Amino acid sequence: MIPAEFSALLTRFMVIAGAKNWKKRFESFDTQIKSNPFYEEYIVDRFPLEISLQDFLSWRKSTGRNYRVPIDADEAALFGFIGMTSRIHQRLSSQGKVRLEGAIRDALKNDSGLAPVAFEFVVAAHLMHRGFSVEFVDLEGTEKFDLLCERDGSFLEVECKNLSGDAGRPIHRKRLVQLGAAIQNIVGEDRKREAGIELVKVTLEKRLEGRTEHQLSIANAVAESLRTQTGSSGVDGFSVEYRLVGPVECPEIPTIINPESVSGLRSAVESLAETQNANIVFNITPGHGVTAVVVDSQADTRIMDYLAERTKEAASDQLSGLRSGMVCVRFVDMSDQQLHEIAEVEKSTNLSALQHLASDLLSREDWSHIHKFAFFARGDANVGIHQSSVIGDFSSTTGGSVYHFKNKGVKYTDFSGYSIF
Repeated sequence: MIPAEFSALLTRFMVIAGAKNWKKRFESFDTQIKSNPFYEEYIVDRFPLEISLQDFLSWRKSTGRNYRVPIDADEAALFGFIGMTSRIHQRLSSQGKVRLEGAIRDALKNDSGLAPVAFEFVVAAHLMHRGFSVEFVDLEGTEKFDLLCERDGSFLEVECKNLSGDAGRPIHRKRLVQLGAAIQNIVGEDRKREAGIELVKVTLEKRLEGRTEHQLSIANAVAESLRTQTGSSGVDGFSVEYRLVGPVECPEIPTIINPESVSGLRSAVESLAETQNANIVFNITPGHGVTAVVVDSQADTRIMDYLAERTKEAASDQLSGLRSGMVCVRFVDMSDQQLHEIAEVEKSTNLSALQHLASDLLSREDWSHIHKFAFFARGDANVGIHQSSVIGDFSSTTGGSVYHFKNKGVKYTDFSGYSIF
């Protein structure tokens, strides 16, 4: 993409969304971070396209330049999204243009952000690279599903679903952020911290709630545990355990706090807490000590139930059943490792949890129109491929992973001569 072309695409993109809407979005981020510093990591991770645009526009204003080679993967994804949005907007009908503009404006107001729109465009771009022509039929208002793809006279309906990694989990990340602020407000930043790692493990009987009373009850219990260096079994539906790992036994506390050093601390705390993918609130004194509050729940994680529900909705309510169809589902904040755990690591003797789900869905007699289910980690769907040793193909991409499962009994075109992923 040459600088002049990018400048024109960016100008059109800003008009599509409305510069005022972008300004309000950026101001809302700043307000949330000022009110609760724990929001910064959440916002940066949850809204990478929006944050990358904010950073780029700030750079453009300070330098007077209109283009640079993308500085990281998020900015590269942003530039691709700007190009796709601008070009797609040009080719839509008047009604389609209005619907796309509305979708972008709505995305700048809600908790999902641009991720659902971007995912649809990434899948569309991937299929175009595979030789399909793509029509954005949902934007045009002619079909319930997102994309109608055609190649050599064969048609494929595609529905894209973008789900939060919180789906089906008893502890949602946004509520954990709110709890972190509540703990900090009560404990205080000027507390004399012990050297080493102070590990406070909170185990909930049920879900982490958003109610202020619930959060304050936990925060007060954590503060008391830190003060007395003891645990407790509360009557409010949770228990607290305290453990101090002194400077001799614990890993070195970093003097510089950055994503890499925090990632190292996370691994150390997870090892101490004997858990993986833990929900952790950190408070760090560089080079001296770390307070890590690990929040867990005894309630079952129902990721697969939620995934099955949303996949069924897409297959039954969006796809027409008159042509071959594909359902693409992406967890916006699920890492490769987390997707891998439900796809392969947790597999029993024969099938993984994800394979069980795909097998159950594809065995339905009323879904013989389904050609394929595809499940994505965050990232795009475009690059290298290899055949997995387990049922279902596995494609590794530059920004994420996708596990896809083909229906061998599809009654329409099976696209056996084409490589979709």
